[in-house]
Amino acid sequence: MLVAGAADGYALLTDVNGVTPVNPDGDQREVQLRAGYNTEIEHRERFRYVRNRSVFIGGYDELPYARFGPGLPRIRDWSARWFSSVPYVVPFDPAALPRSSALLRRLGYGTGFPLHVAAVRGTAVGRDLLALTAEAFALVRKEQTGARMLMVTGPRLHPGELPDVEGLDKRDYYRAGKQDYAKTTPADLADAMRRAFGQRPTYRRVRKDGAANAANQLASLLQS
Repeated sequence: MLVAGAADGYALLTDVNGVTPVNPDGDQREVQLRAGYNTEIEHRERFRYVRNRSVFIGGYDELPYARFGPGLPRIRDWSARWFSSVPYVVPFDPAALPRSSALLRRLGYGTGFPLHVAAVRGTAVGRDLLALTAEAFALVRKEQTGARMLMVTGPRLHPGELPDVEGLDKRDYYRAGKQDYAKTTPADLADAMRRAFGQRPTYRRVRKDGAANAANQLASLLQS
């Protein structure tokens, strides 16, 4: 989240709106806690003059079609009402990247074996998710003995806090498909990893004008 200010206005840029519980069916305390935090969205309507621009980086369809909490609006609908949307801001042209085999060799990983990558953004709250992934990878290694995994732990999660598994390389900073964490076991995740390795990945087209689009919106604020 980024807040930019000028003498005559403020702009908010963000790639996430609201927080949702990891296990909404099994942990009502977390549900209530998250809903209480999300009630802060009401200030956007009460104090419209605080922000002159609200920009969401990404597509609205990437937001969950879930409510901020009981009696609160849906995250996707509320975001589309109060935010304009711009494409992702990427520091490179995805079309210019080499083929995956050449890229792996350039990065020093080589080819000829399955390489899995796991990351949970930059926060320590993903500890349990990465621990689950490490357990699943241990099951995968029993069948794919040459498999390797690169696990990025984040700035507030030390690699030593996670299990050591043969073939697992943990880094302290830097698609097995969508999984429901509350219902996913290590065996379930291991099966998803095996299936993903046997399929050719498909990627959505990444537009290259995200930065320019956001800059134009900020410029219009300064000129208005």
